[in-house]
Amino acid sequence: MYACAAAIHCGSRAGGYRYSDYDTTGTTNTYKFEVQYAPIQDARLRFSFDRAIRAPNLIELFVAPSYGQEAVVGTDPCAGLPTATLVQCQHTGVTPAQYACDRGQQHYPVRVRSVRSGDRGEHPAEA
Repeated sequence: MYACAAAIHCGSRAGGYRYSDYDTTGTTNTYKFEVQYAPIQDARLRFSFDRAIRAPNLIELFVAPSYGQEAVVGTDPCAGLPTATLVQCQHTGVTPAQYACDRGQQHYPVRVRSVRSGDRGEHPAEA
């Protein structure tokens, strides 16, 4: 809806609503509201509010499990120039003699096992 009058150059407002029913994830509601105001021809103020939904795709829901390994470079917060306090390191089993000791291993590679698979219980994500 548009309105133009002597006090303002132009203004508008708009709204929308959608109801969605997905077979795999259920129902959702999305909506939007928008207002525009132009006090003069060269300036425009806009305000909008909305709720958007992204339903999971087929791969995110049904992909078969895959197993693998990933390389991760870790950092020892208690070695070299420590980023953790002595008390924090002692909670992990580090002795005061080992704290801040330069063992040449502040950065170390680690291999982590991973499992990736679809999740049939995944729900739509709200933005």
